[in-house]
Amino acid sequence: MLAEMEASIPSLGIDEAIWRDAIALASDARRQGVTVPATDLLITSCARHHDVRLLHCDRHFDVIAELRRDGDGATGG
Repeated sequence: MLAEMEASIPSLGIDEAIWRDAIALASDARRQGVTVPATDLLITSCARHHDVRLLHCDRHFDVIAELRRDGDGATGG
């Protein structure tokens, strides 16, 4: 099953802009007293940067979406 997933899921590059966006999301989360795993922040930033849809079953991604809606717009997309 994992081999099939690997074959069907594209590999997306992570550059400095994506790291900066993930750091900004982490800062937004901290300001609002929310803890989100760094990996989830990086995945979110990467998906947004590459303009791909992020399918998940992890509540942290819902929390991140709320941060982006309620934030100051610096990381909103």
